[in-house]
Amino acid sequence: MTIPRDPSIPSLTPLADNVVTCSNLVRHFGLWQARAARNPVYVLQHGRPKLVLLAIETLEALCVPGKEREAPAVDWAPVFDAVSDIVLLADGAGRILGSSRTARLHFGARAGVGQPITAIAASVPDKQFDDAIRRVIATGSESRFSLASGTRAARMLACTLLPAGDGVALVGADETAAQEHARLAATAAAASDAMVAVRNVALLIIDRHGLLQDPTEAAIALLGRPRDQLIGTQLSGMIATPRANVMDTAIARVLTGRHPETFDAELVRKRGETLAISVGLAPIWQGGLVQNVAALVRAR
Repeated sequence: MTIPRDPSIPSLTPLADNVVTCSNLVRHFGLWQARAARNPVYVLQHGRPKLVLLAIETLEALCVPGKEREAPAVDWAPVFDAVSDIVLLADGAGRILGSSRTARLHFGARAGVGQPITAIAASVPDKQFDDAIRRVIATGSESRFSLASGTRAARMLACTLLPAGDGVALVGADETAAQEHARLAATAAAASDAMVAVRNVALLIIDRHGLLQDPTEAAIALLGRPRDQLIGTQLSGMIATPRANVMDTAIARVLTGRHPETFDAELVRKRGETLAISVGLAPIWQGGLVQNVAALVRAR
């Protein structure tokens, strides 16, 4: 790899006025010393350049390209903010150098630059946390542990501590949220099984376009159609007229964030037979917006 020449460093190409023999250098050293302060002076030996006389400042500048160059500074803030996990970077003294947006939202001022990384724990000092930091810095190996959040009551964080330069990087996720999600998923699965057993009720998810999403076994049994015919189908398309328009209007109102809606209708099943049903609609909120609609359908 060729290192680009620094224009601030004098050229090493001999100039006609900067070449001198050994004898002439000795006789007129003052003159050549003054020239060497501006540009390198080449000293000839047996008619060929052998030595170079130059200023100490020039020598120090010339030594820079020969050294291992430091990597350019990287602004890690955009990288951290693009990560959905909690990320904290700390120096060897345990002071925070940077954090992800998720970390700042979770810990607030405790995730600020210059704050001790141990301050994110619920109890300070936290011996397990302190020991993990010292161990990672000393051994260069990662450490995994659970940590009680210092800013969210009863929240546990699943943390991975990694060596980063002379300090550490902490990557964490809300372990309690993951457990709650798993519990909700298990509850939803059990509720679906119970609905299948009853056979006259089902919970449906309708998107903002009025289309069915991922129908459950209970929905398949009640609606009387196979899964592939239900996914992406408009529920109002299976309602006998004129109540189909009533369903479309009700879904539109629920999507605007209004109160739950309920109405009766006739469901047209696969072979054309109809089933009297009652429908309840309610908005599903996510991130402050109504993303989908929950529809509870019950045979009357």
